[in-house]
Amino acid sequence: MKVFIPVIAASTLLASTVSGWSAEPATGTLEVTITIGEQCKVNPGGNASLDFGKYGSLDRDIDKATVKEGIGSIQVQCTKDIPYTIALDAGKHSIFGDNVNDRHMLLVSTDNPGEEIKYNLFSDEAHTRVWGNTPSSNGNSGDVVSAKATGDVQSHQVFGRVEGRSNLMPGVYKDTVTVSVSF
Repeated sequence: MKVFIPVIAASTLLASTVSGWSAEPATGTLEVTITIGEQCKVNPGGNASLDFGKYGSLDRDIDKATVKEGIGSIQVQCTKDIPYTIALDAGKHSIFGDNVNDRHMLLVSTDNPGEEIKYNLFSDEAHTRVWGNTPSSNGNSGDVVSAKATGDVQSHQVFGRVEGRSNLMPGVYKDTVTVSVSF
């Protein structure tokens, strides 16, 4: 029995000494970052559209507008506090190139190529400011729409006018206008 007592005592002494040798854990840091750059999206919820409706004839000008907010209006979502401009080109069927005062919808038909209806797009309900693609410069106010981003989706209403005209072929007339956002 005397043999076992020193072994048990030595084991206990060794165990208490080893636990006293344990060091504190080593520590450091982990730096976590993200960089948010300037970005804009156009119509993130779906395409904008302006439908003038259905008529038997165009004996007068027809005024319509996109919805004021939501899908159907021009929607822009940019990084918060970024100033941006929205430009509308002359459309796919402009007869005189990039002239925003010469927008045309063409009849969607293979039987009557070239049948067209003149229209225009405006940034105001009074139809006095043509919405185009010329930025302001050298004192010229330009014809684009300017805004400051909130970070959320912002809606921009478009006002349109179709010029009255007689002798039109029946059918659907269409054009596609490119929306460009600069920031």
